[in-house]
Amino acid sequence: MKPQPRSQRAARLSEFVAATDLLLRQPATSYDGDYYTISDARMLPG
Repeated sequence: MKPQPRSQRAARLSEFVAATDLLLRQPATSYDGDYYTISDARMLPG
C-alpha cells in the first residue's frame, strides 16, 4: 500500500476532528465532507 501524501493525511485528520467535534456537541449530527459522511448520527448516552 502506497503511503498518502502528508497534506492529504493532514486534511483527513482535520476533517475527522471537525466531525468528531460536531458529534460531541450536538444531539444529532449530519456531516458531508471530502473524506467522511455522517447522516443523522446520535451520540448515546445523550
